[in-house]
Amino acid sequence: MATFENESLGTKFDLPEKITVRQQMAYRGRVYSGASYTEDVFLRHWFGAVGLLQNWESVVLPDPTELDIDNETDPQIADVIMWAGNAVASHMLALERVEKN
Repeated sequence: MATFENESLGTKFDLPEKITVRQQMAYRGRVYSGASYTEDVFLRHWFGAVGLLQNWESVVLPDPTELDIDNETDPQIADVIMWAGNAVASHMLALERVEKN
């Protein structure tokens, strides 16, 4: 497991070190699919991330699957979404890098 923690946001989560092809395709579909291009880039990365998050802990966002982005007004939640989405995107990109001999 890879652990990501942001103390200032009071948020911590894990991601699998190895992500199945199904999980990779689901992530890519949420981030890159044509229909979701109508959403902001941060939201696309967030929606892609939610399916991969494990052991989620957050002071301001206890359950990421229950977030109603259209009615929530706490700016700290927006910060959590941006940070977590970017962290997962970085993790996914790192999986694609091939080590050189």
